[in-house]
Amino acid sequence: MTDDFGVSSVTLHTNKGDITMTYTGDDNYCAYIPKHNNETVSYYVVAVDIWDNTAFSATYSYTQND
Repeated sequence: MTDDFGVSSVTLHTNKGDITMTYTGDDNYCAYIPKHNNETVSYYVVAVDIWDNTAFSATYSYTQND
């Protein structure tokens, strides 16, 4: 996730729960999805700017292996 300007919060929404993304500098955010053995995880990013506008990314999924 890249901060285009004015982002106040970024959340990684997964079918296993929400994870607050951490600002890592240079307008970038990251999050770690905990391991869910052999389960499919779907996720998308929700960003809210300083004016309370909300943006959603596309939804992605993958299967975590042991």
